[in-house]
Amino acid sequence: MIAYDQPAFPSVPDFVKSLDVERIIGDPEILVAYQMNGAPLSMLNGYPARLVVPGWYGDYWVKNLAQFLAVCRRSKVVYRGTSRHR
Repeated sequence: MIAYDQPAFPSVPDFVKSLDVERIIGDPEILVAYQMNGAPLSMLNGYPARLVVPGWYGDYWVKNLAQFLAVCRRSKVVYRGTSRHR
């Protein structure tokens, strides 16, 4: 997933999260939100889109989502040095 916001420094790595496709397809509550109460999301609420993943840690609720990529394998990137995959 790629977000519109940029890191504070060029040396900061990209933010990468992995979700299993079976989990996404099997849970109708997981969605990409682009509106709230009928209006486009504000920047603070995640404009242009936000990933909503009920029951998972907040770092899966990616704000400012600009792009996501479906791949055949889980990312080997570990965010903040600790794997939080379920």
